Amino acid sequence: MWKKTADAANRSASEPESAAGKFTYAELEENDEDLKKLRTWFEKIRKLDFYAASLGAQADERLARCEMLRDEFARQAFDVQDEKRAANGGRGANHRR
Repeated sequence: MWKKTADAANRSASEPESAAGKFTYAELEENDEDLKKLRTWFEKIRKLDFYAASLGAQADERLARCEMLRDEFARQAFDVQDEKRAANGGRGANHRR
């Protein structure tokens, strides 16, 4: 079970949104939802791990990395939206003339 959790965390951490420059609120919301699912899964497994399997620590590290990457992605998404707002003269990034 821990291996599947760690693998899911790796997939989440390697999502291509950053590389593709998709720094949007929608992508940030999607990343938050994925991270919430991972945390829920992680906590359920932790409650069932009576013997403290060694992969639990590895999964914990990977989940912490996902959280750090999500925070960095959030900072970049907010920076991009602020730049768009500034380029539009202070109006919302999605404002059309």
